[in-house]
Amino acid sequence: MAITNLDLLKEYASGDVNFMLELLSIYKNETPKAIEQIKFHTGQQNWSELKMVIHKLKSSVSMLGINQLAHTISKMEQNIKTENNTLETINLSYALIEQCQISVSEVDHHIQNLIAS
Repeated sequence: MAITNLDLLKEYASGDVNFMLELLSIYKNETPKAIEQIKFHTGQQNWSELKMVIHKLKSSVSMLGINQLAHTISKMEQNIKTENNTLETINLSYALIEQCQISVSEVDHHIQNLIAS
């Protein structure tokens, strides 16, 4: 089951395929870097840095209709804000990493389809 939904992006881009490709490519290239930062900051339990990384990621995932990721990020932000549920935050970080990896693969597929069309 796909976790990405490009309907919002299509609407935002007004059907401009080049603009969509640009945004998708940025996500595809930047998300692996964010994944590494999430791994590092989670391992260090550096919550303030982790919050900055995931907050930056949140706008991208919202634009790409990745609601599952947006929900995970919101839950993590709440946990970090309240300094609560450290174990849950760690578990959510690993779920977020997995979801990000899936989304990057799906975005790559979307890019290939847009190029082919």
